[in-house]
Amino acid sequence: MAADETKQTERRARILRLVSEELPPLIKVPVPSSIREADWFRAAALEEALEVYAFPAYQIPLYSGKVFPALAMLLADEAAGKFRGRPAIAGSSSGNFIKDMANLSRMFNIGEVYAVVNRSLPEGKVRHIEFAGAKVVYAPEGVPATDYARRFATENGCVLEDQYTREDSIEGHRWSMRHIAREMEKAAGSSGFIFGAVTGTCSTLMAAQKYLKPQFGGRVKIFGVASMSKAEKVPGSRTPEDLRELESIEGFGAQLYRHPERFLDFPLIASVPKREAYRLNAELHHEADLQAGPTSALLEGGLYGLLRDHAGRGALAELKNDRGRIAAVLFFMDSFLAYTGDDEYRSYFLNK
Repeated sequence: MAADETKQTERRARILRLVSEELPPLIKVPVPSSIREADWFRAAALEEALEVYAFPAYQIPLYSGKVFPALAMLLADEAAGKFRGRPAIAGSSSGNFIKDMANLSRMFNIGEVYAVVNRSLPEGKVRHIEFAGAKVVYAPEGVPATDYARRFATENGCVLEDQYTREDSIEGHRWSMRHIAREMEKAAGSSGFIFGAVTGTCSTLMAAQKYLKPQFGGRVKIFGVASMSKAEKVPGSRTPEDLRELESIEGFGAQLYRHPERFLDFPLIASVPKREAYRLNAELHHEADLQAGPTSALLEGGLYGLLRDHAGRGALAELKNDRGRIAAVLFFMDSFLAYTGDDEYRSYFLNK
């Protein structure tokens, strides 16, 4: 028992050191050739003015960008005494959050980990969850996993780990936002930039508003990208309709849907077709050797949509920083590897 506790302590020290001191540096993301050669991009003379960076959360060993909220929630629950008696935990997820939580659970006094998911979750994501040691529970047809997780946790005596409503889900991103701030100080000084993330839980966007923006005196502008519709949904993201559905649990996404002006500096972008996100994802992979997943490409597509809109209105100056450049930072959540079982997605990588 003492040996197990020592191992837990050592592993926890490693993960805390990782999220606070050893995160991967920002990467410079080249403009895809399909964008670079577009008439609107050339006419706007963006080749020299644009700098795109990304926080590659998929490079965090074993984890994704969800390690931050997952770790913060587990630490808070332990401090509150919720893990006495080695209880099971349960949470809803599109994959990354509960996979990361399952890996982290070995550092805490936790029994089983239950992942409550929708039946539409790609098989590759299901396998990743199972490989991490969690047990997959499918929500009944027509019942959102976010709703069913609450019922399942109550009926089975689990501690509910709800990433969609817990403030710890936002506060965990203090680690990621501080890191991004340090990296951008090195890359662009204090001249400012635009920051983007995809709407999932929306905790990343809210954390940027709370922790990143103040560090630059307001010289950071935030944009969010959602999938266009349920039919065009990119796995790991939410549509505006999905955000509205989080009203039933009073989730962060519902807050963003009702009051986007509180969290975003631009209207929510929901104009990138799934096929365009998949195509951009394959292009990133083949041209720049990036292992980012489809939500990262959805986010990149949203960025270029934002640039194209401003260029068309002659308003690119609104996006420029004190150096007269447009610097953008994108939050790349996970790797493409968990999605390769999807035939439609895979086809874009095979057709070079």
